[in-house]
Amino acid sequence: MRVLIMGSLVILLLLVAGTLGYHLIEGWGPVDSFYMTLITLTTIGFKEAHPLSDTGRVFTIALILFGVGTLAVVWSSATRFITEGSLRDVLGRKKMEKSVSRLRDHYIICGYGRMGTLIAAELKRHDVPFVVLEKDASLVDNLIQDGLLGLMGDATDDAILENCGIQRARGLVAVLNRDADNVYVTLSARGMNPGLFIVSRAADENSGGKLKRAGADRVIMPYNIGGMKIAQAILRPTILEFIDQVSGGRAQDLMLDEIKVGANSPYGDLALNKSNIRQQLGAMILAIKPADGPLQINPRPDQVLRKGDTLICLGATEHVETI
Repeated sequence: MRVLIMGSLVILLLLVAGTLGYHLIEGWGPVDSFYMTLITLTTIGFKEAHPLSDTGRVFTIALILFGVGTLAVVWSSATRFITEGSLRDVLGRKKMEKSVSRLRDHYIICGYGRMGTLIAAELKRHDVPFVVLEKDASLVDNLIQDGLLGLMGDATDDAILENCGIQRARGLVAVLNRDADNVYVTLSARGMNPGLFIVSRAADENSGGKLKRAGADRVIMPYNIGGMKIAQAILRPTILEFIDQVSGGRAQDLMLDEIKVGANSPYGDLALNKSNIRQQLGAMILAIKPADGPLQINPRPDQVLRKGDTLICLGATEHVETI
């Protein structure tokens, strides 16, 4: 694209220079001078506008040697640009950027490796708006083929994060290959949007503290989680099977979800044992996260539900979201 732009500018300069040259050397008018310049550069071979002087012939030779070669380079670049699909890619990228500019309250996934692919698939399954940021062109092609919204670029570049609408975003997930990159992205994102919810991956335990200090709200260590799940598969296999089914959405009639008590919820300001949630909806409240307090697991029956509290519920899929 840069070659095409520069080549177009050079051609314009050649037309202007040729027109002025013939005007100054031969004393021709602007139309004859431009006409002579055009037929010379395009090698059409029409008759000269007027007989040329020796100086005019030398100028024409120079125009041919420099101008025709430049036209050949620009033409080959334009042909390659179209035949290799570059034009299609540019138009597709513009369309993608326009779609990203319309996103609001979305999530930004930095990295489309194995973990980023799984995260994107899960967010798509729950109809959560998001955009993927990846610098590997082949991975960008993969996510586009998967029907996802994505941009190619380095997540450590603040300008690229701006293009992803970080100021309008709800959250950011940093799952790049290197912990140092995740720390840098977290630090930049927190400075650009102080209210952003940031989740970051850490391969090394020492990086967990750095990510917290950089501004991450949650730090996930896949190796630790994987090791714990393997241990639980040995020690408590049935419990692990239960958790996997209800948290992964594979249970037929049950789902484990977190629901916020809304401003118009009928259960606000009611004690848990007086809300009749279990009787009416068949949902069990496993934990309560007050808006201004720590998580309370296995809450007491007289625990009052406040508007703004987050409830960890296990119940029928069609009923849980009505709380």
